[in-house]
Amino acid sequence: MTELVKELEDPRTELLTDSQIVAGWPISLSTIARQRRLGAFPESVRIGRLRRTRRSDVLAYFTPKPARRAEG
Repeated sequence: MTELVKELEDPRTELLTDSQIVAGWPISLSTIARQRRLGAFPESVRIGRLRRTRRSDVLAYFTPKPARRAEG
């Protein structure tokens, strides 16, 4: 487990598997699939038969967004 944490924190590991995302952030595989279908979660990159997601995209997804002010 500590090796996975080190790998997730290593800036050289730019492409992550869905399993690594689930291990490092509060999200499940089914939520990732659902959010991708809806266009809300970053699309993965295909490398041969493997699918990976860019670390920067995952970090942007989990970064809190500024609250929108109600107009009126």
